[in-house]
Amino acid sequence: ITRVGAERLLLGSLLLFALLGTAGLYLDSAVSLLASRLLLGLAASMVSISITAIIAARFSGDARAAMLGYKGGIAAASSIAAILLAGWMGSVG
Repeated sequence: ITRVGAERLLLGSLLLFALLGTAGLYLDSAVSLLASRLLLGLAASMVSISITAIIAARFSGDARAAMLGYKGGIAAASSIAAILLAGWMGSVG
């Protein structure tokens, strides 16, 4: 993060996340799709790390604690919503 900066890391990891998230559209083997999902998880963790670094750099004290709390709450709620949405989509489609 110190070499490239948190903002650049965030942008790059979001682009990588978008590319790998759509890999199912153009990959045809199970092994390559599985590898893309592994890299997708890595890109997702890079997004989380860079957002945490940006919060740490821009906020201090109680404001930093609040922002990190918001980030954790949003991440948890998003995970639950994604699991429910995936289950619904699986039952419909």
